Amino acid sequence: MKDSIVKKYLNHKEEIVRIYALEYFAYKNTKDIEVTEFALVNLFKSVEYEETLRILSLFPKLIKDEDILRHVYNIDTKDKIINNHIDNIIASSDTKLLKRIPFVKPKSRQAMKKYKKRLSLSKLKTKKLWDKLWKHSKSAESKFRLKFNYDYGEWIIDELSTRRDFDYNLFLDKLNYNMKNREKCSDIDDMYLCFMAGKLKSKEAISFLIDCVKCDGDCSYEKASEALINIAKKEVIDILEKEYFKEGTHFRTWAVEILEKIKSKESEKLLLKLLDKDKNITKKTAIAYGLCKHFSKSAIPKVLNLLDNGYDRLLVNLEEGMYVNHIVNGLNHRDLIKWKRSISDEKIRVKKAMESMINGDVNTPVTREKIGRNAPCPCGSGKKYKKCCLNK
Repeated sequence: MKDSIVKKYLNHKEEIVRIYALEYFAYKNTKDIEVTEFALVNLFKSVEYEETLRILSLFPKLIKDEDILRHVYNIDTKDKIINNHIDNIIASSDTKLLKRIPFVKPKSRQAMKKYKKRLSLSKLKTKKLWDKLWKHSKSAESKFRLKFNYDYGEWIIDELSTRRDFDYNLFLDKLNYNMKNREKCSDIDDMYLCFMAGKLKSKEAISFLIDCVKCDGDCSYEKASEALINIAKKEVIDILEKEYFKEGTHFRTWAVEILEKIKSKESEKLLLKLLDKDKNITKKTAIAYGLCKHFSKSAIPKVLNLLDNGYDRLLVNLEEGMYVNHIVNGLNHRDLIKWKRSISDEKIRVKKAMESMINGDVNTPVTREKIGRNAPCPCGSGKKYKKCCLNK
C-alpha cells in the first residue's frame, strides 16, 4: 500500500480507520510532519476518549517541530491520564528541539526529572556519554532490579544516536564482544545493545538481534524485536523467513509482530506465505490481523476464509481488521455493515466490562484485550501496557 493512499485516511470520518492509518505511519517511523499535524488535528477534534488516548500514546513515535510541541503543551485539561501523556511526549522529545523552546516543560515531578536529566546528558561530550552508558549498565549488578533506573541508559543512547561524531566502530566492537562472550555479558548490556542497534539502524546487528528474539528467558527479546522493526531492512525479512519454522511459539509470536510493523512489500509477501503454511489457528489469526494492518488487498480472500471457517476470537477481532482493510482499499462486501456493527458491539461490551471491573465486579469477563500487551499504556506512563496497567 502506498503511503499517499493511507495518508488520505488519517482524517477519515470513522475513528477506527483513523487509528489504523495513524498506527501504520507511527510504526513505520515516518519523517512526514504532515502525519503528526493530522494526528494533532484529530486530537483536538476527537470526541472519543479512547481515540484521544491512542493518539497520545502514539505521539512519541511521530516527528515533531516547535509549533507542534507548543500545541501539545497548551492542551488544557484536568484529566490526569491525558496530562501524563502530554508530559511524556514533552520529556521524550528531541533535546535540540526542547532547547529551542525552553518554556515548554513537563508539569509533573517525575516527567520534569526525566526532562532535566536528558537536557543534562545533551551537554556531555560523545565519548563521555559512551563511557557513562556502560558504567551505568554495570551498576545494575550491585543494585536490586527495582532500584536500577534502566530508562536512564536509553536516554543516554537517545542522545548518542543523534551525535555526528559518534564512532560507530565503538558500537561494533561492543556488539562483537557480546556475541562472542554471551555468558560473561549481562542482560542489561544486551538490552542496551538491542536498543542502540535499533536507533542506529545497524545492519551488522541483525543476527545478534535475531538470537535475542529467540531467548525467552530475559527481556532482551522485546528490545531486539523493536530494533528489528526500526532497522526494517530486507535482510531482516529474509532471516525471519529462514528461522520461522525452525523455532517454537515464542519466536513465531514475535516474528509475526515484527512483520506486522515493518511496512514493506517484502514483509507483506512473507506474511501471506506464512498464512498459508502455518497450521496453528492462533498464529494464523495473528498473521491475518497483521496483514490487515498492512492494508493487504492480496490477503482479503485468505482472511475471509478464516472468518468463514473460524479463527481465534480470544486474540483479536478479525472482523475489525477486515472492515478497515476494505475501507482503505475502496472495496465493498456484503458483510461490511455486519463487520462495522461487530466493532461497535465489542466497543460497548468492553467499555461496560471495564466499568464493571472498576466498580468492583472482578468476575466480569473481558475475553479480548482491547489494548495490545506491547502497545503503549493508555495511562500515559510511557511504559508498555503489559508492564504497567495490565496487571493492576
